[in-house]
Amino acid sequence: MESSKLLDNKQNLAVEDWIIVFKLEEFHSCFNYRELKRLSLACKKIYYSLKPQLQSQIFFSLPVVAKNLVNKGIKGLKNVNSYELLKKFKISVDSISKYVVSIYIEQPPLYPQPYLYLKVFKNLKKLHFYQLDTKISLNNMNLILTRLPRLLELTLDDITINYGEKPRANYLLFSNTLTKLCINNCSWPDYNRYIRRSADNISHLGPYSIVSTRKFPQLVAFEYSSPGWGSDFNPINSILKNNHKLRTLKIDTKHTNQETLDLMDKLPELKRFEFNSLNPFSFDISLKEYYNIPYFLQITKFSYKFIKKSTQTFANIELLLTHFSNLKELSISFEKPILPYLKRGIKNSAKLKKLELVKENIENNALSLKLINRSITHLTLVNFKLKQVDFEDFKKWYALKYIRFKAYNFNTKLGIKIRTLVNLDDFRFSESWKSIDFNHYIVFYKE
Repeated sequence: MESSKLLDNKQNLAVEDWIIVFKLEEFHSCFNYRELKRLSLACKKIYYSLKPQLQSQIFFSLPVVAKNLVNKGIKGLKNVNSYELLKKFKISVDSISKYVVSIYIEQPPLYPQPYLYLKVFKNLKKLHFYQLDTKISLNNMNLILTRLPRLLELTLDDITINYGEKPRANYLLFSNTLTKLCINNCSWPDYNRYIRRSADNISHLGPYSIVSTRKFPQLVAFEYSSPGWGSDFNPINSILKNNHKLRTLKIDTKHTNQETLDLMDKLPELKRFEFNSLNPFSFDISLKEYYNIPYFLQITKFSYKFIKKSTQTFANIELLLTHFSNLKELSISFEKPILPYLKRGIKNSAKLKKLELVKENIENNALSLKLINRSITHLTLVNFKLKQVDFEDFKKWYALKYIRFKAYNFNTKLGIKIRTLVNLDDFRFSESWKSIDFNHYIVFYKE
């Protein structure tokens, strides 16, 4: 059900439907800013609940800022008066500056320095740099990291960090206040050149060398992956050694060795673990390579996204699942040949409540999900077409309450409109199932 249809409908039924949406745990992630704003008009209860979210997060792009604040007669950012732009920016965000806690940034630099824009937001706690076109110097990044004392979460996704000229430090100055640190596929194009010409003794961790000596007493979530080309400054084992409060860990198989698994086993609070083997430079997890792989009794949520690379891939995954006997949530890549291995794995996971099956490529083949299960309450199917699935297969999923069809593009890391995969107009399913239609997914639920 689309937001526009609901908001145009003034009947009580529409408001009741929104209340159902509002009760779903992830309702706010289904919408973009504009949809959230429209949703807030549905009724006062929803408006006051959504208001903090509408005010607290900003997506920040230099081209957009310049377009909105610079005189239309000026062409190109090189002709912009940087101090005049900064002044106008401060005025434009003054009314919301105290509410903003999270900012997404693409395509800096923001002139004259990114930090001067960010310090306007006094309560900023979360900072997310993203997009391949985003480039920033090491000096500018460190200025941000050292001048934002309240920063709790830092995410660097697919960006380029240039070493630049005469940086004050040859590594990133991560604050020890961080509770979440995510470094994914960051490129350092001139760092190796610096190492070759420098007389300094550079750690093998390169720009992440501070993590070998600095502890992060509040760090509970860590992610790391590197691009398939260039140098890899893998900080994972250093992070695991020095930070025993970690609850969430997301890493690539190519960064994993026996020491990594042993260090994970020593983390008493580790609850969520995500393993990825999606790029051509990653490798299959082979249990034979690990002579003493631990049993992770503390982990309750496990995710493994992979591309099949050998005939042993599925058998190894089945064996791997036996080392997570207390799983409550499982997310795993899905290919048709994995079904028998997966069914055996699910059968042995008596505590499993949430299951997510993820297809990277969209297909038309029918899939059988017929099995007997008494524990799973939530099933999510990513990039499945509705016609591939027979709802009769779920008759013996005795605890099942929610089925979610989700559409996602792994290349762009963006949602796809669910209507490209799921057409409810000509689909008939059991009367015991009701549906809610979002932009990127559809939820079937039992009343």
